[in-house]
Amino acid sequence: MMRFPFVPTLMTLLVAAAMAVVPAPAADQDGKDAPAKQYVCKPCGSDCDRQAFDKPGQCPHCGMPLVEKDAAAKELQVGILIFDGVQIIDYTAPYEVFGQAGYLVFTVAATPDPITTGMGRKVTPTYDFAHAPAADVIVLPGGNVQVSNARIIDWIRERSPQSKVVLSVCNGAFWLAKATTTSGRIGQLQATSPTTRVVHDRRWVDNGRIVTAAGLSSGIEGALHVVEKLSGADQAREIALHIEYDWRPDSKWARANLADRWVADLQLGDGVSYRALSSLGDADHWRMEGLATTALAPEALADRLGKQLAARPRWTAAVPTRVAAGVTTRHFSFKDDQGRPWNATLSLAPGATAGELKTTLEWARRSS
Repeated sequence: MMRFPFVPTLMTLLVAAAMAVVPAPAADQDGKDAPAKQYVCKPCGSDCDRQAFDKPGQCPHCGMPLVEKDAAAKELQVGILIFDGVQIIDYTAPYEVFGQAGYLVFTVAATPDPITTGMGRKVTPTYDFAHAPAADVIVLPGGNVQVSNARIIDWIRERSPQSKVVLSVCNGAFWLAKATTTSGRIGQLQATSPTTRVVHDRRWVDNGRIVTAAGLSSGIEGALHVVEKLSGADQAREIALHIEYDWRPDSKWARANLADRWVADLQLGDGVSYRALSSLGDADHWRMEGLATTALAPEALADRLGKQLAARPRWTAAVPTRVAAGVTTRHFSFKDDQGRPWNATLSLAPGATAGELKTTLEWARRSS
């Protein structure tokens, strides 16, 4: 039988070449093969969170990116509490900031069922309390906060000691009762926790491991501050630029130190409709304008509002209502909760049509 010599085909040459360039398994210093890298799914709340794969790519189950297991273990994790009635911006603003920082962000709720946010948005939490992983940062947003909710309180008590930072936004501070909240809730926070030192003139307050932010967009400020604490000021500034946010960590704007809180919740009463026109000021001066439609005479409406202001603690009606050049005016003085004196003026002027009154309430802090 005639034997033909072996002549490699093009395919066998390509296979041989490919085999020749495959690197040998790396060895450690003892000459042993190093363990193969493993890749895991970024947590999504599914069973695949516990699976490992031998190459990067996308998870075949949920489509989330696969990252190296060791790198995933080093990634900072942020758990954001959500609940029925949660304020949307309170939790999504920090979500955006922490996500831009490269942190692994997930939401947590008491159950795996969808929750309904303020304004009716349906959101499915990433985890329920029973299955949520440990978090380096816990975010407690505001909204329909129910301080008596034992399940949420127990979860906070269990998880907050394990975290590096706890960030509250708006009346999420009621769970922590540490520092500040949204302007309309400051008095309630003080009453709920009399030993708490309530801060009026900051967008956020850092108490070490606990950071409390004021309302709504203040969650951006609070989250940027947390990034600064954990990853440095350079990264926080880079994120602020990327999301096109004018970040001024030294600013004490805090809605101009919430000066307008001194006249909050004035009741116009029956038979009066009101449309706000402007509200603007700073820490020492504020002016609110609006348009009231009413059958009441200007003096009667001024007396109605004046009685409410004069009945408030530390407020005094300095002079009775006056009418000059068609404008009805009443003056007041008061001292804020830090003992600083203010002057206030309420004026009502005829509007463009019958029954309309342009209302102006202006107040300024005195130097002494």
